[in-house]
Amino acid sequence: MLAAARSPESPKLPPELAADLEINSLVHDARYAELELRDVELREQNARGVTLEAVDFTGVDLSGSRLEHLSVADGRFSGCNLANIDARGAGVTRVGVESSRLTGIALTEAAVQDLSIASSRV
Repeated sequence: MLAAARSPESPKLPPELAADLEINSLVHDARYAELELRDVELREQNARGVTLEAVDFTGVDLSGSRLEHLSVADGRFSGCNLANIDARGAGVTRVGVESSRLTGIALTEAAVQDLSIASSRV
């Protein structure tokens, strides 16, 4: 008999995050940690090796971005536009996505663990 599947683990976010740092673009091998972003437009970014740790993004537009080897651990994305992101070789751990657009997202060769998607367009 098969065991019941467990629910995905929720992102582990600290009680306080750095709010709205001025980020106009993503750069190769950049690391963003304990960060909260609201209503930021980052469309069509091209950056390899970006790391997002303990992030809370609301209303962020990353559509059309090429983010090879993106690493996201403990992230929450709400009301975001993640459409047509190419994240080949990404690592995704404990990430929640809700009320977001994911149409055409490509996670080729990605390692995904504990990802939950709710009320979103896929």
